[in-house]
Amino acid sequence: MSSSSTYVYARILFLRGLGFVYGVAFLIAYRQNKALIGDEGITPARGVLDKADIRARCAKENREKKKQAGQAGNRRLIYEVIWDQIRSIYFTLWDRKDEEHHIILTVLWLARNRSKLNKWLDSIAIIGILASSLVLIGYESLWLLLTL
Repeated sequence: MSSSSTYVYARILFLRGLGFVYGVAFLIAYRQNKALIGDEGITPARGVLDKADIRARCAKENREKKKQAGQAGNRRLIYEVIWDQIRSIYFTLWDRKDEEHHIILTVLWLARNRSKLNKWLDSIAIIGILASSLVLIGYESLWLLLTL
């Protein structure tokens, strides 16, 4: 038996173990998310997301004021317009922060109706359970192919 085949077995064992751990974590999340951060939870995510959205809007307004003050009639080149669009997307993601200025990156930003986040929380957990199940049964190579 060569040393390279032991790495293959170690990789398989590690990925299956990781799939099991993630599966258990997403199963726990499925059972507890609604009670913790759901619509009627202890700390509803809706309030945190709404406050972060307000902070992001204020930051965007401040940036636009500074930009307008420094641009008094300058003509802009195409790469400056493209760069501004990229920065806009960047700031849309990174301006959403909590009270301690920690960035809040979450799929829940895609939810249009934040008053009903329970379905989103369940969907995220179910997708996580399915993905970790695929890794657990040996389809981790499929994920690598899909990302290429």
